[in-house]
Amino acid sequence: MSREGYSHGFAHMYGLNLFDVLGWGLTLIGLGVTLLGLFARRIVVRSEPRCTKCRYELDPLAFVEQTPCPECGTTPTSQSALYTLGRSKKLILLGVALTIGSFVLSEVPRVRSQGWSSLLPTSIQVRLWQHGDTRLRGRIFGAYKESKLSDTQLDMLRKQVVAELANPTNKPNLSYNVLAYERSYNNKPPLIELDDYAQAMRTAPDKTLQSLIHHLRESNTPPKGDILDVRRDLLDRESKTIQRLCWEWILKHPIDAEDERMIRAAFSSMDDSDFHSHLMYNTDLASPELQQILIRMYRDESVLRRDRVIEAIGYIAFRSNGRIKLDDDMYRITLENIHSKNPSIAHYAYGALDTVPESLLPELESLYLNTTDEKSLARLIHQFRRMEEWSPAFIPTMYKVAMNPEIPFYLRHDALRACEYIAERYRRGEVPSPLPLYVEELQVALEETKLNSEKDKLKLYAKLGSVYEPPRLASMIVLAEQDGIEHSDQFISWIENHPALELLIHVSFEASNPEPYHPETLHDRLHASMTWALDQSDLHQDITIALFRGLDLLESPPASDSSSTSNAPALAD
Repeated sequence: MSREGYSHGFAHMYGLNLFDVLGWGLTLIGLGVTLLGLFARRIVVRSEPRCTKCRYELDPLAFVEQTPCPECGTTPTSQSALYTLGRSKKLILLGVALTIGSFVLSEVPRVRSQGWSSLLPTSIQVRLWQHGDTRLRGRIFGAYKESKLSDTQLDMLRKQVVAELANPTNKPNLSYNVLAYERSYNNKPPLIELDDYAQAMRTAPDKTLQSLIHHLRESNTPPKGDILDVRRDLLDRESKTIQRLCWEWILKHPIDAEDERMIRAAFSSMDDSDFHSHLMYNTDLASPELQQILIRMYRDESVLRRDRVIEAIGYIAFRSNGRIKLDDDMYRITLENIHSKNPSIAHYAYGALDTVPESLLPELESLYLNTTDEKSLARLIHQFRRMEEWSPAFIPTMYKVAMNPEIPFYLRHDALRACEYIAERYRRGEVPSPLPLYVEELQVALEETKLNSEKDKLKLYAKLGSVYEPPRLASMIVLAEQDGIEHSDQFISWIENHPALELLIHVSFEASNPEPYHPETLHDRLHASMTWALDQSDLHQDITIALFRGLDLLESPPASDSSSTSNAPALAD
């Protein structure tokens, strides 16, 4: 490393810079010159006597004879003074000047980065607030944040800040520093009180006013005093932005009956565009006070636009997502209007189902069990899959939906799949048996399918897929037992008497059993498939028991010596 690089590294290590080094050097020189001016007579001795005032050369006996200096007339006061230097005012002044200059030199980096005003005392800097730049304001607020300002300085700063915020000609960006340091997370007493804000907001320009409203809306301090009248007056401003911000503020902190009266009037009189932008979309983090106002408005039949209240409540329940605690009546109103003909209300109501509190589960269960409209029930089942906290506890209710013969089969099937999905996702709770639905689906397919063309065969396979799946095999065994099948030969004959089932067995066997073993008889194929199915994991108990019964059925002795087995036919024509 070069000497220059080494010096730079050394200086950086100890927090020094070039100006610090030069400053310390100049300080040493200045002190040396000052000491020389003060104590030179103790250091320097002349070989010839000289006048102590004008340094004119004198006779060695001038002191003894008290001979005045022929040049300036000064009489020597001591013998030693003729041979030593006196104090030099010029050297002393030069030394003092160099020392002071060293301090100025060391402050050059600070002046470069923070301006010349950083050298001034804090009290003077506070007085320069109105004329200072952002660096000066940053230093002042840094001192405020660190509790370095006296009470007098704080009062002086507060007055200047309020005057600036209230100045109609003020540039908005000059007030941002004020609001940034007024955030509650600074854990400092507020510099500006609510009454100060009220005073400033009466004359502040629109841009500054928007910043002030946003700041007060986000603060956790409920408005009181003059600020309440100010925010109500601001609703009459022509600026849509200021109106919207004021409504956000009122909805977040409704204080008294007058605020409730204004909210009721706005819900009744605003046009749709202003209602959604100013009111409804600003209620997603509704305070407990606003929730109670909305509940009262819903129950008050005199409200002209009740649908708007329902829509706002549904929006709150939909957007809250557990971030805020909602009153149970908010969810209860949402459930009451879940089948509304208004698309927006219905959308928010369905979306809020996954956040319904556990205390309302009985009402939610009644909703699922009593809904018969296909579209509504399909949406309810879809929302069930999104439920988070208590969805496993709701599985028995969904299983009742799946077992309800009065609703279409595809909805029952979807309900059962939703139960399995939830149980698998959370790995807790008993999974309802899917076997009854598989049995009914297979029975319907066998009764309705007419194999009159290749298109019919393709439809059958598309509807049921491979029968070599554990639930399909188990459902086939249950159907055979329902038809009174007791022996293996009867079982094979029963399959041959159902062309659709025999077709599915032969078509799907190879894909579902990719093994070297290729049995030729239908009996052997079924036996191999059931053995394979029992080796699968995560089988429901009902399916496992049915598969074991199927193996026992295949291994049972034939009813007569002439067993009725069948060779595997070629793929159906």
